[in-house]
Order: sequence, then C-alpha cells, then structure tokens
Amino acid sequence: MKSKLENFWYYHKIKVIILIVVIITGIFIMTITGKTVDPDVLVSYVSYFNRIPKETEVSIDEYLANTIKDINKDNKKKLTLVPLDGPRVALEFTSEGSQIVLVDGSTLRQYIATGVFEQVDDLVNKYELDISKNTEVRAKVEDNTEVHTYAIPMKNIPFLLKAKFPADNYYLAIRALKNKNEIAVEKNKNAHEIVEVILGYKE
Repeated sequence: MKSKLENFWYYHKIKVIILIVVIITGIFIMTITGKTVDPDVLVSYVSYFNRIPKETEVSIDEYLANTIKDINKDNKKKLTLVPLDGPRVALEFTSEGSQIVLVDGSTLRQYIATGVFEQVDDLVNKYELDISKNTEVRAKVEDNTEVHTYAIPMKNIPFLLKAKFPADNYYLAIRALKNKNEIAVEKNKNAHEIVEVILGYKE
C-alpha cells in the first residue's frame, strides 16, 4: 500500500499540487467577491448605456461620503452609483431601489405622476432655483388635486454638471419613501443630506 502511495505521489505530485492551488484560489476568489459593502445611500442614473468614468464615481463618493451617516454600522460611509439602462430602468421604479435617481426627460414623464418621487418644492425655494420654464418637473400625483415639483433640472446643479452628467433633458429626483422601516428612513435622510450638499455646491 505504501509503495502504491509513493508511486502515486511520484507520478502525480505536479497534478495534485496544481489541483490544490486551483481549489485554494477558487475559495479565495469566492470569499473576496462575496464581500460586498452595503451602501448607506444608493444613487442610480439612467445611463443611455454610457457610464460615468470610475474616477468620477470615486470623486463623487469621496466628496459626499462625509455628509452621510453609517446606516448599517459597518464603520464605512458608502455612497454607490448604479447605472440604469434597458429593462433596469423599469425595474428601478417597480421595486425599493435607489434613494436618489438621475433621469432623462422621457423617464421623468413616464413616472412623475405615479407617486415614485418626493415633492421638492421646498428645495427649489430654499436654493432659489429658476424652474419657471421647466413645466415638465411639475405634476399632480394620483388623487392629489395640487400641482407640485418632483424633480430638479440638471442645468440647476453645477456639481453634477461638473461630473459630466447631461445638462439638457436630465433631472434629479428623490425616491418617495414607501417602506417605513428604520433602515429605509435613515437612507432617505442620507439622500436629503446629499441633495442639500449638491445643491449648495459652489465652484
């Protein structure tokens, strides 16, 4: 028996070593890829299949990270930008997804009256944003008889224009809070903190 084992090792030791290395590497890769950071606020953007450069994403995250609270208590303040294209656009508005969305005019028109966005009248007034020519950002939602503002034109947001988001026919909106659990409420607060910083940005 010992002789057989010695012969097996002599003839197959290279294969065994390679197999062990492959298994260890596989376990390592699965461990690394399985560790995802749960974001403290999620910002999605309709991308037209054009994603913002990674360095722009990092700079936005770094600039805004100190603004938000560590919701999930992982000792990391994380803002995540998620591009939306194709069917993912519709999926965003049929599920509990992002806290902030950056959308094109077509998407805005499709969803503005459905109740998926928060009113932003107070922010428009606070930052004295001129949206007088942007009637598309105002609507009556569902059974509400009053007209309110539900999005801010990108032309009024220098911070995001500097990050190369489209100036025309593109808008910022805050997702309406549907789920009232503690995490959802805190993420919504983070979203408001971020929007305040973005709108208050001075070059």
